[in-house]
Amino acid sequence: MKMKVLFDADMLLEVLLNRNGLVDDAEKIWKLTQNRQIEAYITEIGLDKIYSLCTEIADSNVACSIVTSIQAIVSRCSLNKSLMEQARLSKLEDFESAVEFICAKDMELDGVVTLSVPNFAGADIRVWMANELLEALKEKQNGKGVLEKNVLLRDELVNSQLQSIEDVSKNLNDLRKFKRLPVNLNRWFENVIEGGWQTIEEIFGKPEVSLSFRNTNLVRVRRAKLLPLGMQVSNCSAALIINLTQEADLKVRMRVQVRSFGDNIFLPEGLKLMMLDDAGETFFAASSGSADCLIETEQFQFVDQPEGQFTVQIVLGENSVTEDFVI
Repeated sequence: MKMKVLFDADMLLEVLLNRNGLVDDAEKIWKLTQNRQIEAYITEIGLDKIYSLCTEIADSNVACSIVTSIQAIVSRCSLNKSLMEQARLSKLEDFESAVEFICAKDMELDGVVTLSVPNFAGADIRVWMANELLEALKEKQNGKGVLEKNVLLRDELVNSQLQSIEDVSKNLNDLRKFKRLPVNLNRWFENVIEGGWQTIEEIFGKPEVSLSFRNTNLVRVRRAKLLPLGMQVSNCSAALIINLTQEADLKVRMRVQVRSFGDNIFLPEGLKLMMLDDAGETFFAASSGSADCLIETEQFQFVDQPEGQFTVQIVLGENSVTEDFVI
């Protein structure tokens, strides 16, 4: 039976960036995953973290290519409100690790491979460094060298179909050559959604009738994106939400929100939501108070006209998230 393992996103990022001397052991694990000798998983937050890094140094299309390369080999662990709440209540101090632990337990995986084993102290699940996982796999296969031999025998078959870690790493290093492209909101009405944006149901666990809601005169689309864990404190998870309504005359109304997860979970005090025009001038700004679960803009209206670009920026202390849009 194959071992089922959850990959810590930070470990995968270090490998892609060719840092910390981890490539040798991680490359072997990657090849074993390619060859289907390991059944590997990553959380949605982990994928979003990788996607966000890529969009910060490139455009969303190239970022999607990187994430797609990973998802060709590694399965995604879906998150919901219940799992996020369990992670919030977990005794693990590091929230991202708590999310990974809860997902691994929920899917009955064999364990987690990570850069930082201490982050999982107290978790009742196996946790390995890359080299430790290789040793565990060798023991499982009843003899050292079996795994490496199998990898060499099957590499030729797999390399024609899947990217090696060096290829993905090269793509990531090449990202700096690209200019980041804004998210095209007009395409959302055609159900063409960029990676990283999810339905309200997928993130918050509340039902949504369909991908977009339609009546005779209106088309409504709502999408949310998890904020990176660096934006979160006190185990509070939050998401950026874009609400769009297109009327029969093609006028588009929009409201932007930042909302916390769970019941009676407040946003960190002082979190700022700002909107900037294409000249970089702020035309809306709001901050969360000590007991706010939601901050939002007023409803803006866009008339059918040449494309206009704007930016949404969320700031908490020294951390910030920037999303560029065009409509």
